[in-house]
Amino acid sequence: MTTSIVLSLNNLPVEILHRIFDRLDAKTILFHVKYVCKRLYSTTINYNRYELNFNTICKKTFHQLCSVTYPEKIISLTLSDENQTPGQIELFLSLYCIEQYTRLQSITLMAIKELHLNTILKHTSTAACSLADLVIYCELDSILSDETLLFLSLTIGKNTIRKLDLNLGYTTIHELEWPLNCSVIYLRLTSCLRFQNFCRILSCSPNINVNHDLAGLESIIQSFRTPFWIETKQWFVTAMCVQHLSVINLYTINDCASKINFRPNANKITRSTASTKIGQEIMQTVREISLDINEMQVDLTEKAKKSAYCFYNRLTKLRLQIYENWPDGSLGLLSSFIDLSTITDLTLDVNIVENDSSNITTGITALLQQASHIKSLVILSHTLSLHTICSIISHHIKHLQIPVTSIKDMKLILNQFDHLFSVSFTFRCKSIVSITEITELLVTKGIDFTYHLTQFSLNLWLSMNKEEFLNSC
Repeated sequence: MTTSIVLSLNNLPVEILHRIFDRLDAKTILFHVKYVCKRLYSTTINYNRYELNFNTICKKTFHQLCSVTYPEKIISLTLSDENQTPGQIELFLSLYCIEQYTRLQSITLMAIKELHLNTILKHTSTAACSLADLVIYCELDSILSDETLLFLSLTIGKNTIRKLDLNLGYTTIHELEWPLNCSVIYLRLTSCLRFQNFCRILSCSPNINVNHDLAGLESIIQSFRTPFWIETKQWFVTAMCVQHLSVINLYTINDCASKINFRPNANKITRSTASTKIGQEIMQTVREISLDINEMQVDLTEKAKKSAYCFYNRLTKLRLQIYENWPDGSLGLLSSFIDLSTITDLTLDVNIVENDSSNITTGITALLQQASHIKSLVILSHTLSLHTICSIISHHIKHLQIPVTSIKDMKLILNQFDHLFSVSFTFRCKSIVSITEITELLVTKGIDFTYHLTQFSLNLWLSMNKEEFLNSC
């Protein structure tokens, strides 16, 4: 007679529970798992590998997470001053001491100001933490001081650093003193780089391997046509070159680039070791696609005859360029190679005559109905009227970026859509914003907020009214 053993979270060893927690976000652990039972409560208290990702977070949730976590139990921290969370980094540093975060293994800083970057790098350059991943995207017009560059150089020089992704704004990479024997394995530099500086970085970073040759895709792919790759491992490799760009993409069928620009077939050259075309495979690792909907219509209509186009079933970000009109049948064609239910971020780049916007509105509305999990909507258009834009904004949109022409437009959006977590207003004339009028409106509505005003944009990070927030704490 066999005895059946019933396993549940309540009787699993703590070590296994902690491994499960490693796959969950901090919000799920601290706001849901923690209150299931007494044992899980104590297990979450003892867990010390929390990852805090404050990118695109609701302001209320930001405060709640910060109030219930202990700095010494955080191993990953993501802070962002981007459009959806303006002023977040300054708020974080004003409330919490960065020196208390002594076990950080990963730090991501988006749109960070030089002053705040200096504060954080001063800590990372001297702290004993085993920092492995460092991602820094400075504010676009940032010019880093010599002191900040020194702190950055000391941080990069740590022997634990493995991944480095830098965008230093107006500061050029050659101003940064690259450390000798840098341990970085993955390096991404979003900046113009002189060839001699590139060579210097490579000579100081022995763990980085570079292989780039624009000529002869066939010669590149030939080394992957051996029995080891095709028969033993069954790993099929594809190399793709966009003709007018100096770029070669080399990837396995099921491990292609996470971000791609959709281009007509005529503009690219592809060589693959697979027996079937790359277009017939499911690109499960692609997370972001940018495409011109009119080019897509022409390209995929031709491919549909051969059943040779890709199916992307794990996309989270989609950017659509609409420069003429919304072609008939394009939504059906779009959904035939993209699973729209997984999209969370949608950017619409629209440039049409307002008189011809009726079919655009109908097409976008139908798209949003199918893509029901979209949380962020960015509209890049000065040809669509505010009335048209308002007609397509649904209540599941939490982050909104739209162009405006007046204070009246801003007030209309803030009064009509009070469910938003953040709003970014963009404008052509830098003199249209009276920040006093906007702040007075938000204070009158009892909304907790921070903002960032630039020459051509106003970014608001919003919460609920103060009484509701205090009652929720």
